[in-house]
Parts: sequence; structure tokens; C-alpha cells
Amino acid sequence: MKKLFLYVFLVLMFCSTVYALPKCAGDDYKQWTNCFGSYTNDSGRKYTGEFGDIPGIRHGQGISILKGTKFEGKFKNDKAVEGKLFYPNGDIFEGTFNEKGNFEGKGKYTSQDGGYVVGTWVNHKLQGKGSITDSNGNKRNVTFKDGKIIN
Repeated sequence: MKKLFLYVFLVLMFCSTVYALPKCAGDDYKQWTNCFGSYTNDSGRKYTGEFGDIPGIRHGQGISILKGTKFEGKFKNDKAVEGKLFYPNGDIFEGTFNEKGNFEGKGKYTSQDGGYVVGTWVNHKLQGKGSITDSNGNKRNVTFKDGKIIN
């Protein structure tokens, strides 16, 4: 039995290889595909992360910083789709985004004072049941319609 366990353990150890993208080659990020790299573009955007099949398109995990706003998470076809968005004033949104970059789906918005809202966003507006927790930890369940509290 010990030998069987040892064989299974060794097989699992050698079979668990980690897939990592190669480092991007060259200086022109607009040509990079299926690699991991960093660039700063003409508008000042700094990006470190994965590139997919389309040249120069952010696709996969990455970090993007533009004018003090930082996004850490998953990109799909050059758009942020899921992760954390850090604002210069200290606010943070964690959740998913639609094609336009608006909050979409379940998420949590935390203000710099520590209070937060949890709910479902539809095109950047809270909808349906959610909760508001103030900076002292007091929680209140609420219902939202078009971004406004209705109860």
C-alpha cells in the first residue's frame, strides 16, 4: 500500500506542470501575441500582463494603470472583464464589467472610508437586492432600482 501511495504521489508530482506564457519579444507591443509583457503607450497607459492571439490585444490576466486608476484582473479582447478597479481617491470596485467597461453583474464597491455596497449592477447601476455596510460595520439590506435605494 505504501508503494502504491508513493507511485501515485510521484506521478502527480511530475504530471503537474505549470503552463506559462513566454516573455514577449521585441519592442513593439502592437505585434505581441500569446506572450507575457509590459509596455507604456502614448496615452500613458502602463500594462503588464498577457496577450492573446490578436497582435497587441490584452487578453488574460494583467494589470493596467492609466491616470492613477489601476485595474488588476482578467482582460478579454482588450477589455477588462473581471477583477479589481482601484480609483485614485481610494475607492475600489471588485466585480465584473460589460463591453462598455461599466459595472455589470455581482460586485462590491468599497469607499475610501471602509463602507461598502454589495449588489448586482446592470450597465453601471445597482439593481435588485443588495446591502450597504457603513464604515462602522452596520449593515442594512436594501433594494435598488436604477442605482437608487427604493426601500
